[in-house]
This record gives sequence, C-alpha cells and structure tokens, in this order.
Amino acid sequence: MLLTIACVALLIAITLQNIMYAPLRNKTISDGLYQEVPTFWTLDLTYAFLCIALVITFWGQDDWSRLLSWAAAASLAITAFSNTCSVWVDRITDGLHNKIHTSATIAMFLSVIGLELSLDHGWYLWLTAAGLGLPMALYAALTKFKTALLPGPATEKLAVGLLCSWLIAWDLQLFI
Repeated sequence: MLLTIACVALLIAITLQNIMYAPLRNKTISDGLYQEVPTFWTLDLTYAFLCIALVITFWGQDDWSRLLSWAAAASLAITAFSNTCSVWVDRITDGLHNKIHTSATIAMFLSVIGLELSLDHGWYLWLTAAGLGLPMALYAALTKFKTALLPGPATEKLAVGLLCSWLIAWDLQLFI
C-alpha cells in the first residue's frame, strides 16, 4: 500500500504544480524540480517517498526485481538531485547536470519497465504495453498535428501517469 500512496502523492504533486505554477503546464515534470519553482520541494519529497516505497515494496521479490527496484529508486534520486541542485552539480561536473539528469531519467524508466516485464502476469502486461505504446502514439499525434501542447512534456507526463498506474495496480494486488 506504501507504493500506491507514493504514486498517488507524486501524481498529486505534479498536478498541483501544473495548476499553481502556469509555466510548468507545457514543460517536463523535471522542470518542476528547479528551485525557481516555488513548490519544487513538493516534487522532491514525493520523489524521495517513491524511492523508499520502491525499495520496500519489492524487497520480498526475487533478486532481479529487487535489483531493478533499487536501480529505479537510485536513478529517481539522481534525477531529482541533479535538477534541484543543478547549480552545485554543474559546478562540480563542469556543466553536466542536464546530461546526468537525462541519463538518470532514462535509467529510471528502463529500470521500471524491466521491473514491469519481470513481474507482469496476465493483464498487467496490457498496462505495460499501454505504458509504452500510448506515449509513443501521443508523441506522434502531437508532432503531426502541431497542437499547442509540446510533444515531449505531454508524452513524459502520460508515461509517468501510466507507469504509476502499473505500480499502483501491482501494489494493490498484494492486498487483494
């Protein structure tokens, strides 16, 4: 149940940031981590909570799943830290915070997709397929039809929402 609460908290934080801080509506979730955003700390807290929930929830699973949950949690922590402390990270890495952030984000998504594929049973496979296919379809549609929504940020927000849906569904099945 901890993972469900962490995912819902993350989705609420993202939604509230987009409602309360208009410039974020057409930007990536990660843009909400910069200290210029008045509520950046809410996203940092929910990322930290999700990191802890990932490790605890998958602790009792097989070694592969446990390793992937740790990798996802570590990558998510680096993702948050690299943007929230971007000035400091740039200072010690000679301006590489964006590269570090992007690499950690990709590692996080791949770790969670790996976790999903290693634990998928029955209809969860459809959630994973939707989590991969729907963001790609949205990106293609937004690129083709030139809407006011930017393809990258909209796709990322959908992908995170679907990723959280899988984590919530998997977590809830433990209690049914």
